[in-house]
Amino acid sequence: MQSVRDNAASAGLSVDGFVINDPDTSEKIPAYATALNAADAARAVEKLAADTLKNVWADLSGKWFFVVADLINGAAGTLMAAHSSTLLKQSKFLADESEKFLNLAKAAPEGSAAALVYRDFDASRALANSADDAAKAAASAESTAGRLGLKLGGALAIGGVVYDIANGKDVDQAIVSGGVGFGASVLAGAAIGTAIPVPVVGTAVGALGGAVVGIFASGAVDSLYQNGIGAVGDAIGDGAAAVADTGKALGGLAEDAWNAIF
Repeated sequence: MQSVRDNAASAGLSVDGFVINDPDTSEKIPAYATALNAADAARAVEKLAADTLKNVWADLSGKWFFVVADLINGAAGTLMAAHSSTLLKQSKFLADESEKFLNLAKAAPEGSAAALVYRDFDASRALANSADDAAKAAASAESTAGRLGLKLGGALAIGGVVYDIANGKDVDQAIVSGGVGFGASVLAGAAIGTAIPVPVVGTAVGALGGAVVGIFASGAVDSLYQNGIGAVGDAIGDGAAAVADTGKALGGLAEDAWNAIF
């Protein structure tokens, strides 16, 4: 809101503390109208932020069993990622050993017994096959974890929608809120996991981060429905250029919510 008052003062309007005074000349009326629209937009966004946090807390306290199940799903994915990582390390070790035996066979001194040379070749081939099997098992474990995690996450999202409808939430609001929350959770989790190039750690942080983003996204959609999507959109659109400082309020509220929850 500070930027609204600063812009009003720059336009020649009188500002006393937190109050923008009525224009004293007709030339200042357009600037005053712009300031009013900007203030309405800032209040709308701030109310959305506050309502979003209320909705997030309501979901955490009222649907805690879905949240816990989602976190367990993420933990299971992390364990599968750890298993896959172990298999990949084993595959690399076996591949390195295979190369060692192959080099031994190729570097055998002239006159070496054929049986010894073939032994090293056979050992290299066997280790290479084992390395391939471990790599395939790692890929399979990762793929299975992704499919199961997505299916279980989707089932939990559907369960949450059904629960909301059963407890009085409008059908369309429940479906949109649940769908957006689930989609945001999946996208954010994947993005966070990819951004952390550390096996297992990226999966774990991505699962937790995705769950948090999903809860906030769902709460934000609910706040839009509660405040009236059309009215909020008009207010924000009219004064969008003057509400940059509102982002600081949103960030502060989100930080407070994070500290309160975690």
